[in-house]
Amino acid sequence: MRWLALLFLLAAAPAMAAQPFARASVDATGGIVPGQKVSVFVDVFAPYFFTLPPDFPLFDIPDALVTLSTDRAQNMVQTIDGQQYSGIRKIYSIVPDNPGTFAVPAIEIPIGWSENGKSITGKVATSPFTFDVTKGTDVFFAAKGLNIQQSFDRDPSSLKVGDVLVRTITITAFETQGLTMPAIDFEGADGLKKYTKPAKIEDGVRVGRDMVSRRTETVVYTAEKEGDFTVPEISYPWFDTDVHRDDAATLPAITVKVAVAPAIPGIAPQQQAEGTVASNKARRTIMFGCLALLGSVAAAWAGRRLPARLLVILRSIGRDIKHSRWYRLRQLRRTIRTASAANVYAALHECSRTEGYRTLADWVAVTSPAAAHEIETLEGQLFGRGEREIDRAILSSSVSMAPARLSHQRSALPPLNPA
Repeated sequence: MRWLALLFLLAAAPAMAAQPFARASVDATGGIVPGQKVSVFVDVFAPYFFTLPPDFPLFDIPDALVTLSTDRAQNMVQTIDGQQYSGIRKIYSIVPDNPGTFAVPAIEIPIGWSENGKSITGKVATSPFTFDVTKGTDVFFAAKGLNIQQSFDRDPSSLKVGDVLVRTITITAFETQGLTMPAIDFEGADGLKKYTKPAKIEDGVRVGRDMVSRRTETVVYTAEKEGDFTVPEISYPWFDTDVHRDDAATLPAITVKVAVAPAIPGIAPQQQAEGTVASNKARRTIMFGCLALLGSVAAAWAGRRLPARLLVILRSIGRDIKHSRWYRLRQLRRTIRTASAANVYAALHECSRTEGYRTLADWVAVTSPAAAHEIETLEGQLFGRGEREIDRAILSSSVSMAPARLSHQRSALPPLNPA
């Protein structure tokens, strides 16, 4: 009987040993320098299949940035000692700030698996490990295959005074994190007022079969005077982890040519003799006085004699004037010139809704470039860094009331009552 019991226990041992587990490995080929992204692969295995997917947590490491990839987990199947396991892999990214030894702690991961036909929940943990970071160069940002490009919304050599030039610079790099990509140092240029928009940072951008990180910077230049102006070249230093040396991506200097804005045609005033001017002024004063007196008499008579229906018509005309697009534009321009920045922004929102636009951004998209630029400046003043005030004169003169165009696309459904 003892031999039979021993044989039974030996036969049951493999089934009892089929337990889930986790393991971690680091991708650290060559020396690691501060600012370089280190990939940590964490694999979780369960016998047969998962009943609950692993819940990978974040963890902290002093003097390092730790993030979890947002890409889809990688599924795996592995056979160990005759037992089939299902596996799921996720990738952590660690960017050390300083040289030294960095300790990755044990990572506890909740999972669910099946055992003897029953669903069981529990936790698995990786083993802690360390990796070393050697002292690098003075350039902190490390990556692979960095590329920098720029574009303009118009020809820089064909501007006029008051025009706006939008410059967009895109930096793309492999094996890095968007948060660690440093900002571009935009130098100013005489004759061009500069406004820098907040940067757009992206991770996991697909380029072919690879994933890259991207930083997009946008700067807006406003031409303030006539002339030829040079915007200095841009140098973007980085450490190439492929060859382990400093490098710099550059953009050449650009020349911006600004011409005088065309004059608005008008009628030149004619000079008059001093006596003639005084005589005309006296006659105008007498004429306006007479008109005012006649208007007062007419108003008094109309208040007593006009039929009630005519008074209703006059009031209706007054209401139509107050609700006209001309009157709303006049009130908006007055608000822009005199109200606070918050009230100006609220008035712009109200006018965009009145004209049939869903959002202020939709209205800005069809308005003049000068008005769009000043509205962007207003948003930066209210919600961003607030580097400069809006030019109220430019915004007031360039804003317009363009009604939204309704879509006349043909419906995909047949008519309800065909003729």
